[in-house]
Amino acid sequence: MENFKDELTDNHFKEKLNEALTNRKPFQNFKYLIDNSEYRESWFGFKQKEIEKIVVETINRNNAST
Repeated sequence: MENFKDELTDNHFKEKLNEALTNRKPFQNFKYLIDNSEYRESWFGFKQKEIEKIVVETINRNNAST
């Protein structure tokens, strides 16, 4: 979530996300802001790429140790 926030060029929305992540219930607040913004699809694309990176790293790590 932090990395996604840092990639945004909209400083106003970036600040809203920063505030959401530093207050109580950060995941709930982040989700609410994203779901009600123009960045919803961007978030899902970013999240998918990050998950894919983790999977590739895990596979590579497991192949290296065998």
